Amino acid sequence: MTAKMQASLRILQMSQSDLTAHLAEATLENPCLEVRMPEVAPSVPSGLGGRTQNADFDPVAALAEGKPSLYQHVGRQVAQAFPHPAAQRVALAFAEVLEPAGWLGSPVDQVARAAGVPLVVAETVLARLQQFEPAGLFARSLTECLRLQAADKGLLTGSLG
Repeated sequence: MTAKMQASLRILQMSQSDLTAHLAEATLENPCLEVRMPEVAPSVPSGLGGRTQNADFDPVAALAEGKPSLYQHVGRQVAQAFPHPAAQRVALAFAEVLEPAGWLGSPVDQVARAAGVPLVVAETVLARLQQFEPAGLFARSLTECLRLQAADKGLLTGSLG
């Protein structure tokens, strides 16, 4: 099977959210691409603390509306949380390896080396980054993402938190 066929199969197997993220990434890389998304449905109650949730939220449409990207959002939080330039440099090194889904795309030791700091410094900065909104940002795995989200909701008890 050719590489092009394999890529096509991967795209066909993507969920709606994965496909939306893939298209958003492709439009950022190729200015000649234009993605037109369907109208966004009205918000519906989610039953979670009275907040509303849009079942058809589309990140590509959000980009078109001029809302800040994940990276802009993180950049603002970094600027507020890390006033010291050295710590801010390490935090931005983590932001550079952030995947579109909000997870880290590189191991912590690799980021520490790239930032030129000891591993313990990088881990300290990462712990602070993992307190950013939305909960689960800068997670290294699904387990860690869920733990961060549960901690944010106050659902962890005992030694788990």
